Amino acid sequence: MEISSIKAKELLGKEDVVFLDVRTLEEREQESITPSVHIDVFDAKLEDKLEELDKNKRYIVYCRSGNRSSQVTHFLRSKGYLAFNLSGGMLDWD
Repeated sequence: MEISSIKAKELLGKEDVVFLDVRTLEEREQESITPSVHIDVFDAKLEDKLEELDKNKRYIVYCRSGNRSSQVTHFLRSKGYLAFNLSGGMLDWD
């Protein structure tokens, strides 16, 4: 499932919504969505980080273009999380 940046911006700051940045630390330091949680999928096994993620929250997962976040979104959904891929990633985020 995907969500547009326009729709995602409407959810920014809602208590039950978490923006999940899956880019590298270097990418995050250049630009990020605030507030967001960071899990570098190249440095960390996502499975090992699942206990840090609340299943009662909705997750908007993003990366640079939407490719990595699409894979993470699919993985989270397979584990019972309500996750949405930010369509176009940071490239489409203004």
